Amino acid sequence: MLTKLSQPVATYFDTANHPDKVAFVSNFSDHAVLVDDGREYKGIAEIQEWSNVNVFAAQLKYEITKVVQNIERSDETIVTAKVDGNFDKTGLPDPLMFEHHFTVEKGEIVRLTIRFLV
Repeated sequence: MLTKLSQPVATYFDTANHPDKVAFVSNFSDHAVLVDDGREYKGIAEIQEWSNVNVFAAQLKYEITKVVQNIERSDETIVTAKVDGNFDKTGLPDPLMFEHHFTVEKGEIVRLTIRFLV
């Protein structure tokens, strides 16, 4: 059984799977940091640009497979998800799995680190 997701984390996946660009970025704090593929995106404008290219243009679809609440950091939730979409999958594993490390404070995502699982 999956651990229940906090509202901002659930909305992140819902608004990616059922594209809603405005609601997607509204989950992030104004000073949020997103780390993907070793690159940092800081603030709403950069996160919005990242999501337009890497989530919405690629038409990503997430299937959550595991949710873990970090026992050492109660504000961190780790979500493992199978990812599919409209992008070149040549040389990528099937299924394509990513870990999403969310830090949520005061009902907003303040940090998200996305890690490719090999």
